[in-house]
Formats: sequence, C-alpha cells, structure tokens
Amino acid sequence: MQRIVDNHNGMLELGTSERGGLSIRAWLPVPVTRAQGTTKEG
Repeated sequence: MQRIVDNHNGMLELGTSERGGLSIRAWLPVPVTRAQGTTKEG
C-alpha cells in the first residue's frame, strides 16, 4: 500500500481505532484539469 501511495504523491496515516484495531487512512491527490480556453482567474 505504501508504494502505491508514494507513486501517486499521496499520504498514508496509520493509527489505532477506538475499539483497539488498526486504522489506515490514505490520501491521494486529485489531478486538476481545466477546460480548454479557461484561465486560472476563471
């Protein structure tokens, strides 16, 4: 899992849950695409 997250420039967080189990959170960035002909200002 760490390799997949790293390959996508994401973030991985490990911890414990309230019930004593393992908690894993993964964040992956969403690519930003602009419609043709638009500018950053809108």
